[in-house]
Amino acid sequence: GIPGIALSGSWDHTLRLWEVATGRCIRTFKGHTKDVLAVAFSADNRHIISCGRDKTIRLWNTVGEVKKVYSDKPHSEWVTSVAITPSEAAEETLVLSAGWDNKVKAFKLLDGSHVADMEAHTGPVNSVVVSPDGTVAASAGKDGKVCLWKLTGEDKFTVSHTFDCGDHTINALAFCPTRFWLAAATNKGVIVFDLPAEAAVAEFDVAEPVDAEVEEVTKRFTPAAASIAWSQDGAKLFVGCADNTIRTFRCSQ
Repeated sequence: GIPGIALSGSWDHTLRLWEVATGRCIRTFKGHTKDVLAVAFSADNRHIISCGRDKTIRLWNTVGEVKKVYSDKPHSEWVTSVAITPSEAAEETLVLSAGWDNKVKAFKLLDGSHVADMEAHTGPVNSVVVSPDGTVAASAGKDGKVCLWKLTGEDKFTVSHTFDCGDHTINALAFCPTRFWLAAATNKGVIVFDLPAEAAVAEFDVAEPVDAEVEEVTKRFTPAAASIAWSQDGAKLFVGCADNTIRTFRCSQ
């Protein structure tokens, strides 16, 4: 993204650009007809992608104009997540999207033409992310599976590995910026995967004792981990939870 600027999508159907230092909204993007569920900047910071409950993916410029609504083989249900490959050349850049139609899709950034349907999930897909080097994508959702997708080579857009998280609904994913690790935010906590080792290397529980006035103190409530992000140095994970808290976990090896 643009240094000092934050981009958000909202249930008021808008996107907004914010000045981080002051918290001031500097631009509002209007065009979606229902809740906006995800937003992303292109690598060159010239293009913005958004998606939402109106089942659309929209391409914007940074002054708030819709340049394209992707209409070539679109999702048939809510579009929950978007990610952009890190190519500096816009004509080579792809947009990956995840939807509640159980599909991950790939489109060309500029003209919105459909490139691939990536089908492996058996339930709604909540998140899709691209690795920092652009070689791998990951998707996950209500079926409790994390699918790794090849983005290069003759067999690109195929699954290279699947992590089975059992009955965990996976709400969000984040690639580590310094190691080939992937973090998953689930309804039960956080799981960190080492991709070359094809194994989980850490699990964090977000459960805390319930207030005694609300329920017996011996019972526990596990708030869903709804969103997740790494620190720039890859040493910490920031987890947004459904109990209105943000929790920090330290990761080291």
